[in-house]
Amino acid sequence: MNQEIRYIITFLMLFTLFLAEVAAQLPQVSTASQPEWYYIQVQGESDGRTDRVFTVEGTSVFGRTMVVEPASPDLDKQLWRFEQSGSNYLIFNKANEKKLGITYNASKDISVGNLSDSPATQWQLEKNGDYYNIKATVVPSGGDALKVYAHQANNYGNRNFVIMFEESNYNNTANSKFHFVSSKDYSIALSTDEKPVWYFITSAQPEHLNKGITDIVDQAHPHIKFAIETIDVNNDSQQWKVVKKSNAITDERVQFINRATGHIIQTASILNNSFHYIQYTDQTDGSNGWNTNHIGSGQFEVYATENDGIVRYLNLAAQSQQQPDFLGEDTKDTGFAWLFTTVGDNTGLKAQTSDQPHIYVKDKRIVVAGSDDYVIRNIQGISVAQSVDLSAGVYLVTVREKIYKIIVKR
Repeated sequence: MNQEIRYIITFLMLFTLFLAEVAAQLPQVSTASQPEWYYIQVQGESDGRTDRVFTVEGTSVFGRTMVVEPASPDLDKQLWRFEQSGSNYLIFNKANEKKLGITYNASKDISVGNLSDSPATQWQLEKNGDYYNIKATVVPSGGDALKVYAHQANNYGNRNFVIMFEESNYNNTANSKFHFVSSKDYSIALSTDEKPVWYFITSAQPEHLNKGITDIVDQAHPHIKFAIETIDVNNDSQQWKVVKKSNAITDERVQFINRATGHIIQTASILNNSFHYIQYTDQTDGSNGWNTNHIGSGQFEVYATENDGIVRYLNLAAQSQQQPDFLGEDTKDTGFAWLFTTVGDNTGLKAQTSDQPHIYVKDKRIVVAGSDDYVIRNIQGISVAQSVDLSAGVYLVTVREKIYKIIVKR
């Protein structure tokens, strides 16, 4: 058995803390007629500021907990689009199409973010490691010319987590580092017999982004029925449709059915030493059904309640691993996080062919020989600038309406 294969297990829910890594990516520039919406999220310290996002309240901007529910009345207050203005940006809020500006607060003691039809300032996004500093190009009249960098306040002095502005000596603190999280609809489409939608279910771990759940029987290890293997767009054993467990409207459980075999990922696991291995069933009523929980950036936790009443999560573990992982409070980018990417007829994803344009990787950047007319997106569908150094992983390059899969290695 290839040592690179990683096996799927379920795991009893225990809690510890994982820290997620965030890749620095500029937001895609867009317009009012074709907008691309983003959360502006702070890295933040553990004093209540972690992961807060720019949120409009009245005409002021605060850091608030991210809203992901599509029906929430507060969602649009947290979404922003970016228009190019020379080398700067204009930043628009979705709730009212007003622009991000900078002004004094009521007591005139700090400068804060606000909304305006015609703000005096534009914005610069300065890369800082895995994040960006957000810099105002103009300060309020009479303001401190050095305090132009967005900063997530704390609750000291009743600032109530307002977005304020500080000098550049704060730039390397977690409260002045921001990144841009796409708000694309990451809901998983349910299949019917008439309209199946096929997915690759891949790990969200950065080092395993191009590895997906594959229906496989390892004869040397009879308890292993599924493995993690490198995605092959022509391999039906890596393609899954998602169907409802029952017809009840309130029942959100689903089943995962393999395209090649019809096997259903079972919720009854097999205990082998410290691990619970997933099996398969051929009957839709032979599984208790799975729940999916979106945890941000297109990543999902996948979990089920087994017959013993214990909730267990799908997890990616090394073949050579001796002890199971702990399920953390933050599971993004870990073995407990999964991506659902449509394949085949649903995305136009194609294997590379002999008549494709010459696409190659140079100095961690994707290049299309002889052309600047192409779009790069990561595996989550988020656009990536051509001039940005890329992290290791899988990228989709659109050239003349065709999509090509390119791997950037470490």
